Formats: sequence, C-alpha cells, structure tokens
Amino acid sequence: MTDPQDRIDPAGLGSPGDLAEALTRLRTGLGLTVRDVARTTGIPVATVGGYFSGRHLPPPTQPAPFTALLTVLGVAEADVPAWHEALVRLRRVPGPRREAAAPYRGLESYRVEDAALYVGREHEVEQLWAMFAALVDEEGPTAVAVIGPSGSGKSSLLQAGLLGSEQAAGVEARTLMPADLLDLPADLLAPPAEGAPPRLVVIDQLEQVLTERFTAAERERIVGETDRLAACPRTVVALGLRADFVDRALSEPGLSPLVRRRQLLVGALDLDVLRRVVAEPAQRVGRAIGPEVVDLVAQDLAPRGVLDDPATLPLLSHALLVAWENAGREGLTTSTYVASGGVRGAVQRSAEEAYTALDASGREAARRLFGRLVLVDAEGVAVRRPVVAEDLSDDDALLRAAESFVAQRILTATETGYEISHEVVLVAWPRLRGWVSDDREYLSLRHRVGQAMALWEEHGRGPDTLLRGPLLHVVRDLPETRLRELSGAERAFVGESIAAAGAAAARRRRQRSGLVVLAISALVLALVATVLSVHLNGARADADAARSVAETARAEALSRQVATKATLVRASEPALAARLALAAYRINPTREARSAVLESTGERLPSRLLGPEGPSRAVASPDGSQLAVAGADGAVRLYARTAGHAPEQVSRVQVDEGQLFAASYDATGERLAAAGSGGTVALLDVRDPAHPSLLVSVATPKVDGAPTGVQAVLLDHGVLYAASGIGLLRWRVDGTRLVPLPRIPAMGVVHDVTTSRSGLIAVAGTDGAVSLWRPAAGDRLAEVRRFTAVSDSQLTSVAFSPDGRTVVSGSKDAAVRVFDVDGSADPVRTLGGFTSWVNDLEFSPDGSRLLAGGSGAKIQTWRTRDWQVELDIPIPANVGAVGYADAGSTIVTAAIDGTVRLLPTAGPQPQRLGDTVWNLMRPASGTTVYVGVGAADPSLRAVDLADPTRPVVEPEAFTAPASAGSLDGSASASPDGRFLVGGTEAGKVAVWRTDGQRDAPVVVPAASQLIEATSVSPDSTRVAVASDDGTVTLFDPAPAVPRRVGRVKIDSLAMGVSFSPDGTLLAVGGADNRLHLFTLADRKEVASLEFDNYVYGSAFSPDGRYVAAGGADRTVRVWDIEDATDPQPVGEPVKGPSGTVFNVAWSADGARLAAASQDGRVWMWTVRDGDLTADAELANLGAGAVGVVWSPDGRTLVATGLDGVIGTWATGADGAGERICAVTGSPVTDEEWERLLPGVEHADPCAAPGKGS
Repeated sequence: MTDPQDRIDPAGLGSPGDLAEALTRLRTGLGLTVRDVARTTGIPVATVGGYFSGRHLPPPTQPAPFTALLTVLGVAEADVPAWHEALVRLRRVPGPRREAAAPYRGLESYRVEDAALYVGREHEVEQLWAMFAALVDEEGPTAVAVIGPSGSGKSSLLQAGLLGSEQAAGVEARTLMPADLLDLPADLLAPPAEGAPPRLVVIDQLEQVLTERFTAAERERIVGETDRLAACPRTVVALGLRADFVDRALSEPGLSPLVRRRQLLVGALDLDVLRRVVAEPAQRVGRAIGPEVVDLVAQDLAPRGVLDDPATLPLLSHALLVAWENAGREGLTTSTYVASGGVRGAVQRSAEEAYTALDASGREAARRLFGRLVLVDAEGVAVRRPVVAEDLSDDDALLRAAESFVAQRILTATETGYEISHEVVLVAWPRLRGWVSDDREYLSLRHRVGQAMALWEEHGRGPDTLLRGPLLHVVRDLPETRLRELSGAERAFVGESIAAAGAAAARRRRQRSGLVVLAISALVLALVATVLSVHLNGARADADAARSVAETARAEALSRQVATKATLVRASEPALAARLALAAYRINPTREARSAVLESTGERLPSRLLGPEGPSRAVASPDGSQLAVAGADGAVRLYARTAGHAPEQVSRVQVDEGQLFAASYDATGERLAAAGSGGTVALLDVRDPAHPSLLVSVATPKVDGAPTGVQAVLLDHGVLYAASGIGLLRWRVDGTRLVPLPRIPAMGVVHDVTTSRSGLIAVAGTDGAVSLWRPAAGDRLAEVRRFTAVSDSQLTSVAFSPDGRTVVSGSKDAAVRVFDVDGSADPVRTLGGFTSWVNDLEFSPDGSRLLAGGSGAKIQTWRTRDWQVELDIPIPANVGAVGYADAGSTIVTAAIDGTVRLLPTAGPQPQRLGDTVWNLMRPASGTTVYVGVGAADPSLRAVDLADPTRPVVEPEAFTAPASAGSLDGSASASPDGRFLVGGTEAGKVAVWRTDGQRDAPVVVPAASQLIEATSVSPDSTRVAVASDDGTVTLFDPAPAVPRRVGRVKIDSLAMGVSFSPDGTLLAVGGADNRLHLFTLADRKEVASLEFDNYVYGSAFSPDGRYVAAGGADRTVRVWDIEDATDPQPVGEPVKGPSGTVFNVAWSADGARLAAASQDGRVWMWTVRDGDLTADAELANLGAGAVGVVWSPDGRTLVATGLDGVIGTWATGADGAGERICAVTGSPVTDEEWERLLPGVEHADPCAAPGKGS
C-alpha cells in the first residue's frame, strides 16, 4: 500500500486551505471517513470536520490532538514536528486585508463584545434596566419577559444591548440557554454574597423549552430551575421569548407567572431609528455610508415608511454584511448594495451561491442536508432543527455541502454540528421553500417519529412506547434514502420498533397456528351456504355501492390535490390559482376546494390574457373601452372591455414580421401606433375595434443593411415619436400620411420617450441621461435640460408626472431616479426595491402614484406624496411594460412571456392600519363597519363595504382625548347605528354619537384596569364593558353622560362580553377558563361553562337558542341554552384552529358560524341543530385573525388581523365561481395543467355550469 504522505511535504503548504486539502488527501488515501477519524482520536466530529474543510485550524497551543490526528492519518512519528511547524506558520498567514472590520453581524445576533456596534434599541435597554432596578429587591419571582417576533432582535437586545451596556458592569451577569438549565451551576441558585453586586441572568430563546426539542421530563426540570432562579434573592431573570410562543408559555403553570410579571415588547423600528441602524455601525468603524445608500436601504426595508415586519431585521443585517464585504475602495454604494440583492435578495443570493458552488452530487446532498435541518411541526409550520455532525460524518458530500453553506453564513457550525443560522432563511430562500413544500408530508412524518422517540426515551426505552400501528407501517415502508435522513438515534429507535413488531407478530403466529386450522374449517362449512345466498342476491347492489364509494373517494382526493396546487400558485399567479380552485370545486365540493375558491375572493383578482411567447406591450385607450396588445408575432390584438369582465379579443392586425415592442393611442383613442424590431412603424384606425384598418406604415432607416428597431412609440398632438437605435424619430400625422420630421440624434440607443402637458419632450437611452427638449423653429427640437441619471448604466424608461414638475427614469442598475424638472441636474431621490432592470414607468392620471415594472418579475407602486411603497406585487415573468387604465384604478402589465395582466389597484384588503385591529363591529343595517385599532394607532375607524371587493377606510378617525387614556381597540357599535363605544387602557369608556355631527366623545370611568371588551345590547339600550379587574360594568347610553346601571364580576380577567338577542342574558369570557352566563334582570350568574384555557369571544345565535364561544384552547364550543340555568353542550368541542380563537360570529339567519383564529385563519361552519360542520378555512388574511363579522345578507365575511389588516371574502362558492369565470380571462392551458397536475384529466371549470355549494 502506498503511503499517501509520501506525496505531501508540509513545508510546501502555503495556506490554511492547503493544509485542509493535505489532511483530506491523507484521510481518503487510507479510506477513512470523518467519523472514523473522530472516533479514533476522540476529537468531536464537527471539530475534526472543520480541519478537513479548512473552516478552522487545529490550535497550536494544544499539540496533543493534532498529533493524534496525524498519527491516525499515517504520518510517521519522525515527520510530526514538521507538520506542527507548518501549522504554526500557517496560523500566521494573514487573510485578505480589509480597511475596516465588518460592522454588521449578518444572520447572527449581536454579542456582548459587539456592543460598540449595536444601535437602535437604546430606549428598550433603558426600560430593561429600570425594570431590573424595580425588581431586584422585591420578593420573587423577579423576571422580565422580553417578547418579540422571530427576527425582531431579542437576542441582540439582551446580549449587546443589556449585557453590553455600561450598567452591566455593576451586576453579576450570566447568559444561559434552556439546555444549560439541565445542569445548572449550584452557585447560581445561591443568593449573591453580602456586599456583592446583584445578579442578572439572561435565559435566551426560552421558546425552545416549549417545543419537541426537550422531553416532558426535561421541560419540567428546565421550568423548575427557571422558577428557582427567579425566586433567588437579589436576582432578576430576563427571558427572551418569541411572540408566537406566548400563549404556550402562559399555558405552562411554571412559566406563566414569570412571563406575566414584567414584559417588554420588542416591536418595529421607526424610520429614523432604522436609518441609524444602517449608518452608525459603519461610522463607528471609520467608514461612513452616503445618505443616498441609507435612503435606498430604508426604502428597501420599509417601503411604506414603517418597518411593519420586524422579522426583516436579520435580512437587513445580512444584506449589509454581504454588500460591505463586496464593496471596493469606494465603500458601500447603492450599486454594491443593489448587487448584494438587497433586503429580500441577499439571503437568497448567498444561499444560491453556496448551492451553485457545489457539483451535481453536492447539490443533491444539499437537498438531503436541508431535509435533516428542517422539520414540520404538529401545526404544519416549518422550523429549524440542529443536526449532529456525527450523523453526517459517513457522507463526505453532506459535509462538503454543509461547509459550503457555512461559508455563506446560511448555516452555523456549532461545537456539535450544524443548524440554519436564522428562521428567516426558511422564507427568504425560494429553493428551500420549494423543497419544504415538496417534502412537507415526509418532514411532518419525521416530526412525529421524533416525538415518539422522545416519549420512548422519557419512559426508559421500554417496549410499550415503541412505534406501532399505522405510524410504524408508514415508517417501515419508507425508501432507504428517506430512512438514512433520520438521525442516528431516530434510526435506532425505528430499528428497535421494527424488530419488536416482528417478534410480536411471530409470537402471535405460533400461538394461533394450532387453533386456526380447526377454526377455519368449521367456519367455512358453516358459512358456505349463507355466503352463496348473500352473494347471489346482493352482489350487484354491493358492487354498485362499492363503485360509488370508490368514485367519490377518488373525486374527493383529486379535488383536494387540485385545491392544494391552487393555494401554492396563488401568490405568483392569482388568476390561474382561482381557475384551479374552481376546477377543484367542480370535481368535488370538498372543504379544501371551497376554501380555495373563497380565498380567491379575498385577493386582488386579475385578468390574464395569454399571447404569443415573447415581449409585448399592452395599452388601454383613453376612455378604457379598448385594450391594444402589440405582440411578439408582429400582430396587434384589439380587445373590447366591459366592467366586471375580462377583456374580449375582437380583432387582430398583422403589422410586421418582427416582434412588436411598442404601442400608443392618441388622445382621442381613434388612432393607434405600433412598432418593433422589424423596423415598421404603423398607424391604425381603431374607431371600430372589431374592424380596424391600417392607415399608413413606414420603414425606419436601415443601418448596415438591417432595419432599425423601435423600442417605444408615442402619439401626441399630431406627432408620432419613435425611440430607436439611431435616435428619436418623428413624423407629423397628416391624415393617412406620415410626414418625416428632423430626428434627435441622441448619444446611443433611445429606449423611451414621453411628453409633458407643457410640451416638453423627455428622452432616455443608453447614454445614462434624461434629456428634455422643446419644439423650436423649422420643426426642430432644442435641448433645454439634461439630468444626470447614472453614468455607468443604461436608462430603460422615462415618465413625466401629470403636472410636469417631476420626471423619473428607470435603469438597468435596478433603480428609479426622481428629478425636479426646475431643480438640480441630480436626482432628488433614488427609489429601490428591484433586483434587476426597471423596464417601464408610468404615473397615475392624478399623479398620486408612480408605477414601475421590471426584470425582477414584479411591479411596484409608490405614493408620490411621501414616496413610500404602496404595492409590491410579484409577476410570474419579467415585466416589460406597465400602464394605468380606468382613471388609475387598473394596472396593465405585459410580461416577456407574452402574457398581459390587468390588476385592480384596490382589493379586498385595503391599506393596513397602524396597529392590531382588535375589534370589528357593524350596525344592524347599512354597508359600514367599524374597527377598533390598538395602542399604536388608538382610534376607531369606519370602513365602507358598499363594494365588498374594494373596502374603503374612511380617512377621518374617531379618537379620544388624552385624559381618557389610550384607546386599546376594545370597541363596539350600536345596532341602531347611533353611537360607538371604545375602551381605554386606563379603564375608561369613550362614547361617540354617529347620528349627527361628529363631536368629541363623552368619557366615563368604567373600571380600575384596562378595558378588554365592550358590547352593545341588540336594542341599543345597554352597554357592557369588560375589564382586567374582573368586572363587567353596564351603562345606559341614552343620557348625555352615559349612566352606570349595574355591574357583574368574575374571579379573573374578563376577556370578552356579549348580549343575548332578547337582552336578558350576558355572556362573559374569563381568564379562569370559563364562559359565565348572567341574567341581566338580577345580575346573577346562572351558569359557568368550562374550557381548557382562557375564553375570549362569545356570541348568541340570532334565535337565542345557542351560545358559541372560542378560546385559547383553540376550540369553538356551542351550548344549547333553551334552559339558561342548565346549558347543554352540543356535540364535542370543535377543533381545527391551531391558535387562540379570539372571536366568533353568527350569520343573520343563524345557519352559519365564523371564527377568527390567531393562526391567521378565518373558519366557517354550517350549523344544523347547533352542530358545526366545517365549510371553509380562509388562510390568506396574513397575520393572526382577531375580529370577524358577517354582512347583513350573509354574502360577505369581514375579518381583521394582528398586523392591522382588514380582509373580505365572498361566502358562496357558486357566486365566487361566476366572478372567477367572468374576470380571470384566459383559461388554464393544457401545458399549464400538465405541468401543475400531471396525469390528471384537464377540465375547464368555466366551460360548464357548476355544482351547488
């Protein structure tokens, strides 16, 4: 055997990478795996794997492990000193020289040692220290819960902010993770010594203890140790907890008091602080960032001027880190930031770089690796899970893949293995999302296996808790490749389960073998006659019944399959998704299909028009009655438009043999110009769109014998302009003639041309500048202004605002630049948000919006009053052209795949309000509903639902005076529409009159603590106000100052309140896990109905026969209250929602019930004799659903959410289907159907009448 070290001279190794390569050659030459080396040397797998990958070097201060490694790799004892000398030398080899260390942490949290770079949470740090000072000398439990969404920066706040601050020098500070509490140092449970500083213990990522990462016994121990720490004198515990785990923490008896004691909510940053987060870390390392970069980053991260998604902060840090590391000597510029991919693209770009750096086998290994790093939990949510390096060490491809992603910071290497660096990777990397979507069933199965294994280990690995039954059968039938993706411990567990099941089966066979033969013989003789008789008489009926059952089962399964596919494509192609959803419903009206159909009514429903593959341009006539599409086949297609329907093609005119890129109507809408790559410029008479005629066509000048292509045309004031490769061409339109005019010989290719109402002409092209021209003598043009857009990138588009004061340009560097026509030659602002070319721009007719479309496969609009992003909509293909129609209420897009889309600018979800919309209520009649908004935007708002597909939030809000305290969202409206009620955090109630002039509200005290809920009786004569002090106060609203008329009390927080239809009963939901029923006449409690957790919303059926309620136990329960003193439960508690049920609502006819759940779903049930049958679950509201209400006619459902959103849906699938067929345009093509649903017969759902719902 050849000694591999004979070919390696350690003296010749020039870099750490050379050393890693040499060690790997030694290992592979001996046929050893990483695990073999780790097992023999005793070095952890992850550590030794890092030596072979080059991620880190062995420490020279500890020579023994390196010597052991060399010995295992076959290095002779005499040669070991030379390898040690090489190691010492290589550790001194400098890395690439940088002018300044990166001031950003990427996907990792800021640590204590990063405190000098930590910016933006100074106020929260002060609050934490104030809480510490208030708690440290109190008796326990002394705890502060720092709560925020994933990615909001809780860990950074606790580490760099709290423990990295100057005040931390005066305390004994410790940082723990939940696992550390399984082996807690004894000194931490003893109080600080006399005269010693007080103690601050940070327990970060507390949510881990509420997941399957720990067994029940371990969870109990961790919670117990946390309680002991918090009870220790002069000790304060700071708990980092994800917001979506608060409900679970409150349900854990040991944690609930700690989480409730003091809370600090880590919310969104305002724009000024966000700018500091971007700029100041760079300043602190001596590399200032220009204001234009800060503007671009702020625009990218907070397009609406508010960072409404705190979870994007890790994306920001990663984007800045990547841009910083890619910056040259000029520092971080807009170009380097855009090149990094920006907030939404940097993680994707880094992940793709890691992926594409691998060969084919490495990419296959990468998918297998992430299959181990992700699991789908019981609620269907994809979550990270760590992987032990030991489980990868037998597969070099997996280790190489892991190291590739570590190098790009997508994975983090720990002492024991690897894990995904942050949860945001799960949503920010589309390829990973696709993998998870494709493998969701397997990932969920693996989660169940992991839970079962934890139970087995918790019970001492006894045979009674091994896998058995259907779960074992499913796991046993997994392919070998899937079994290998389980962890080593999981594979051992599955192996033991299979072995135990085999042994048990063998025992049963032996026990039965003697008796079975006799029993079968007797049974056969006894049954032969009966079986023959039954078979002869009933075979046909049985076969028919079996066939019917099988066909129904197949239809239901197929319906669910198609509905699932519809849900998956909705974000990128809503019109296609709506058609698929309707197809699923036509196959079989399953709950999933009905849900998908109704969900389509909760989105902007566009029309799509399929055309020939290739670039196109679509423009609407000035009056909106026509749509012209210039296509890649050289033809113009004309469409007639009717309100409420997709455009219908009425004619086609062949204009050129080449592709058409350009089209423009004149101001009258009677003539249309079109041109493209073939060099033909055509003028059409389109007064009768069904019978257009060609008035005239001309050829552009040829260059080197080839026609000059045209990028854009414009008909304006009798002149036809054409942006071409040889400048701006012009003709005067004279009847059926085009009279040539002098052209503008621009520098380079002209890509776009536009005019202002004042007669200015703007030209943009490859010279990177916007030039303004004005008509001069002799039909010539004179240049009057020139704006410097970008020197190193071509301009693609240009547009004037309607008032002519602003001109904007789009360019290939992914930026939109805004210029003041009468101002500086430099842009007044730069707008971002795109990752590639900005291909087209247009202002809305009233100038209030700017629309852009680009090669990043999306469109975006900005409000021009503050330049904040209003819409950001993905399109399945790169967008080449955009425009407005219908006075700005419709957006028209044309993509490079030949598809034209018409999208309404307003949809079923109007603009978000400033905080959680906690309550939603409506008077008994009319089209207005009212919403109660939380403390960040304390107000009540009216929402007009005259058109449910386009709700309008009234601009004027109902607000309360400062003396009342901040409105907290607990609000209600009187059924007669005369007044509104809003509760405050100070325990007061504000009452506004709505039946006349809007005056200041009347404010009355109601309770000693925060108001949780309010309700108005059906006859509008009583108001009930529920408070955290456990009281429900009753008011008479008729007097000028509402008069208190009574009070009831429960022994816990009163979370919700409702009146019965006849006003005789009051239902109160409590934090004591009960729904309390009171009679209003004597205010006595007549019943107490049990839940398993807090009870929130309740509602009586319209006939008063039933009461329904929902709560934190994620159930909806219904009771028959015909005898209110003895309510009877109707059926079992209804399960389905995976989050707290905040509110329930009955339809006016009592036939349906709806519920709003914290999991973001709005549920609908049909009610028969009080029993609930699930009809639909609507999952496209966004964040958690809070309020829900039906329209008076029951045709519309309205819901509100935790992120300030309001959503509406149709409630009838048939009516929704009619609208889908009318609006969505082109049907699903055979190619699309086969791609999305291979092997399923294609059926157009709009070709035949549908089934009833």
